[in-house]
Amino acid sequence: MKKSSTLSVKDLHGLAQLAVHGTTAVTDLAEDLHQRIAAPRSAIKGRTSGITGMVYRTVRGVTRLVGDGVTGVIRLLGAQEIVELGPAIGKARENLISILNGVVGDHLELSNNPLAIQMHLRSRVELKNKPALPEAQKYALFIHGLCLNENHWRTDAHVQALIDLGYTPRFLHYNTGRNVADNGAELTELLHRHFAATESELAAEIVVVAHSMGGLVVRSALHAANAAGHRWQVGVSKIIFLGTPHFGAPLERSGNWIHALWQATPYAGALSPIAKIRSAGITDLRHGQILAGDANAAAHVALPKKIKCYAIAAALAKAPGEFSDAVIGDGLVPINSALGQHADSARSLAFPKAQAKVIRGIGHLELLHAPQVTAQIRQWLA
Repeated sequence: MKKSSTLSVKDLHGLAQLAVHGTTAVTDLAEDLHQRIAAPRSAIKGRTSGITGMVYRTVRGVTRLVGDGVTGVIRLLGAQEIVELGPAIGKARENLISILNGVVGDHLELSNNPLAIQMHLRSRVELKNKPALPEAQKYALFIHGLCLNENHWRTDAHVQALIDLGYTPRFLHYNTGRNVADNGAELTELLHRHFAATESELAAEIVVVAHSMGGLVVRSALHAANAAGHRWQVGVSKIIFLGTPHFGAPLERSGNWIHALWQATPYAGALSPIAKIRSAGITDLRHGQILAGDANAAAHVALPKKIKCYAIAAALAKAPGEFSDAVIGDGLVPINSALGQHADSARSLAFPKAQAKVIRGIGHLELLHAPQVTAQIRQWLA
């Protein structure tokens, strides 16, 4: 009989905390809108006065009081798992937490919410405090994209392809709502511990398969590794980027335009926080940002010279088209961005022609399982 999955006290605590923060944020938004309508010429925004102000303060106070009470009850229940779920819910629960981390992961981390994902490596059995791996072994490191998790790789034909070629799979599990640079810095320390090498040792051979944001994270990690003087990266022989937005994703830029438009409209300005409900990780996708505070890092952070880099771009359109390829691409990432091609050729990433591929008739998420992608990976790695 399959073991039922459960919802833990930790999950309930995290969800209750997030609900309190969300209710308080909505109250702030409502009061700001009220103030803008009631006193449009006032230079003071965000807070009302008098009885109205007292009402809003009361709502905030009651929300915090109820939140503290719920949290107290949950803590009294102890650490046991208390809500039984069906056997299929465990995976759905992890998918939900991954989505929450992608959308508000930076907030979860800053507020010490227990739902915030802590970066670690997983195999078929989770790795904890694992020492440096033996010499001369072959590993395939799979790095997922925004709002996803390693479960999307485990059921994927790409994993089997690497196993067939003699690689042992490892899966990175991380909070995709954090800044790419923060995840890159943590990843380089993590890989330094797991794939340590010295001048007299041979590092384990590592092939990286990175989907979407995962490609930005590994590029950031390589940059950080070189700056820190680490050596795990000498074992990386190949990186395969699947739909990585090296020069950004139009979807995030569109969200930013909405925010700017709302902010410039007197009454709608109060609603601009809605357009800002995008994590730091999502915002980094706007320009393919891989270094802290440098939105144009892609222009001067080249692909690693000693690592063979491959890129696969997907296209929803089955036939080439200027608009569909340049704007729509795979539904999230344009073809040029996925292939590292910039309008200014001096800024383009140097993917050799034989190491770049466009696969048509599939979307961004289909890059995770499309047979054409698996076949291309096999061909490049065989």
